[in-house]
Amino acid sequence: MVLPTERAEPRLETVDAAADADPGPALAAEVRRPFDLTGDLPLRATLFRTGPEEHVLLLVVHHIAADGWSMGPLAHDLTTAYTARLAGRNPGWAPLPVQYADYTLWQQTLLGDEGDDTSIAAQQLAHWRKVLAPTSPSAPPSQDAPTTPSTTSSASSSTPSSYAPTSPVTPASPNC
Repeated sequence: MVLPTERAEPRLETVDAAADADPGPALAAEVRRPFDLTGDLPLRATLFRTGPEEHVLLLVVHHIAADGWSMGPLAHDLTTAYTARLAGRNPGWAPLPVQYADYTLWQQTLLGDEGDDTSIAAQQLAHWRKVLAPTSPSAPPSQDAPTTPSTTSSASSSTPSSYAPTSPVTPASPNC
C-alpha cells in the first residue's frame, strides 16, 4: 500500500509515565503492538516521559521497512541529531549524493526488461521460478538431512526486560 504524502509522516506519540514506575512494561507492550499495514506506516515513535527532564524514545520499525543492517545507520543518525539539538544547533546533514529514485533507475537499466529473455531480470526470474517450483504433491519430504529445530524471532525476544536510566545518548564514536 502506498500512502498519500500527507499521511506518510511518522507521528510522535507521547506517554506520561510515572517517575517512580518502571516503564519497562509499557515499553514492552508498545513493542508487541502489531502493525496494521493496510493503513499505518511501518514505523512508530513513542516518547515516554519518565520525569520532568527524562524521556525514553522508543522506535518500533516493521521488518518490511528496515532490516538489521538499516538499524545501525538509523541509530547513528538519531544520535547525531539528538547530540546537535542538545547543543542548540542543527545536525548539519549533507545532501545525499544519490537518491533512492536514482538507484531504482540504475537497477532497471542494469536488470533490463523481464520480457527480454536475454536480460538479467528475465534470467533471474527463470532461475527462481525453477528453484521455487512446487514439487509433486505426492512426493514425501526429503529424509536425506537430519532436521533441527529452527530459531524464530518474536517481539518478546526483543522487549526490554529492565530499564536503567542513563545520561543523554552517548555517540558511538567521536565522529557522530
